[in-house]
Amino acid sequence: MRRYRTTVNFFLYGTRIFRPARRVFLSLFDRPKLAILNRMRDFYGRFMRKDSLVLDVGANVGDYTNVFLSLGARVIAVEPNPRCAKLIKRMEAKESVYVENVALGNCEGSAELNVCQWYEIITISDDWKRESERSGLLPNCDGSSQFEFRSPRSMH
Repeated sequence: MRRYRTTVNFFLYGTRIFRPARRVFLSLFDRPKLAILNRMRDFYGRFMRKDSLVLDVGANVGDYTNVFLSLGARVIAVEPNPRCAKLIKRMEAKESVYVENVALGNCEGSAELNVCQWYEIITISDDWKRESERSGLLPNCDGSSQFEFRSPRSMH
């Protein structure tokens, strides 16, 4: 199922038919996920108006970004993982979203980002990586896919 979901996301993400197609897909194959997205939309809809400006820090693959956009918000998505940021950038031309491919921190600098087998799971924490490997809950988080990223200048 994960493979089909990934294929659908790859071809449709960022297109106008993505959200309706995703809703149909989820209603057929993953109703719990659809229920979560509906609850998110209901919850955040209480706080947002059309054209609200929202920051999605740690945007990952854009689930929250999509919910915010479906409510008519403008979104600034901040995501250090270039694969995830690239996915969200596919929406930029058609939606009110701006993507920053950076990490946020308390100081300017760079670090090595370890990407797990599921590319949307990342960490710069050696402790988190070690414990996730030990737990057996996450697939291959051995850091075999690493890249350096920069954090913008500190806001202090």
